Amino acid sequence: MLTGKNLKVRFSMFRYPIARDTITQADLDALADWLRTGPWLTMGALCREFEERFAAWLGRKYAVFVNSGSSANWLMPLVLKQYRPDVRTIQVPAIGWATTVSPAKALGYELEWNDVDKYTWGTWPVASTGHPAIYVHTLGVPCAAGLATVGVLLEDACAALGSAREGRKVGTFGTMASFSFYYAHQMSTIEGGMVVTDEALLDDLLRMIRAHGWGADLPEREPRWWKDHGQGRWDFNRKFTFYVPGMNVRPMEMQAFLGLRQLARVDEMIARRVANDTRYRNNFAGSSFVLQRPAETDTVCSIAIGVLAHSPEHRAKVAYARELAGVETRSIGGGNLARQPFMQIAYAANQCPMADEIGRRGFQLPNTTDLTEADIDVICETVLKVKG
Repeated sequence: MLTGKNLKVRFSMFRYPIARDTITQADLDALADWLRTGPWLTMGALCREFEERFAAWLGRKYAVFVNSGSSANWLMPLVLKQYRPDVRTIQVPAIGWATTVSPAKALGYELEWNDVDKYTWGTWPVASTGHPAIYVHTLGVPCAAGLATVGVLLEDACAALGSAREGRKVGTFGTMASFSFYYAHQMSTIEGGMVVTDEALLDDLLRMIRAHGWGADLPEREPRWWKDHGQGRWDFNRKFTFYVPGMNVRPMEMQAFLGLRQLARVDEMIARRVANDTRYRNNFAGSSFVLQRPAETDTVCSIAIGVLAHSPEHRAKVAYARELAGVETRSIGGGNLARQPFMQIAYAANQCPMADEIGRRGFQLPNTTDLTEADIDVICETVLKVKG
């Protein structure tokens, strides 16, 4: 009989894949035992407990659990529509994930594109327009831009759980910030995500939009919404009062069950990734490859190591050598997001040269918690011996 652990091995094509699941056999055994008790399965008390513990761990007042990191990124501009209906334009990064920027486009915002810093590959510079901005910590390297200089900041920390900017955890800078608990990331609820904030109004809006737009899932502030917006409605229908346009991106209790177990050991998993990241950088020191360069005072808990080859042709040679050695290779997301078909921007109209270079020459190296120092040395040697 194949166990969860054996299945992971069987269906992995590479000796060193870019991503490995952080869910252990012990997690699966505990989940199976819990499921046999016949628990409530959709969003409930465990989800609320996970939110509270995550907020306390991160250092934010409120955390709202959702079914994916992409849903977390959707919720932020949706909430902004209610929070700041006067906003028509959002600054967006040229490097990130599709759902870093596509929600803003789909919601009708005008997009102001920002190129990325040549060292960290995070958003840079911030245009002095006063418009709200989305910042992304690319692959987990803290963004170098002035994180406190924008009035409304939507911080995409989906790949950066555990990273810190000058000692301050990422995800604590934004008006709202998103995290992903996808299986490839620092901790996993299979799929799952979180939006954090310090403002009670934003917490209310996040909770309502997450679940249909109703007030049934609000904490103690529900009576205020009923008092201000429930005029003319029968009290009998109070639970089914929808205050804002909403959708359904609720998580499940089994996700929270796994999340609580992961959160109990997240600092250990973060420390492993930080150590791996450091060894990669030491091994590549003095080489002609260009790695993302964090500030010296930053902590990097990356999901993968970002590297630039000399040219697209050199990158192809590296990919071939890695495939022979059993090391998975992957581009940096989708490269310059403004070049993606869904943006429908004339090629010459976009001026983000650093993002273009990342799209032309960039690739990822694995950073998973099961890598040993010897594994990292083998991966580095495989890449370093490929000449441009």
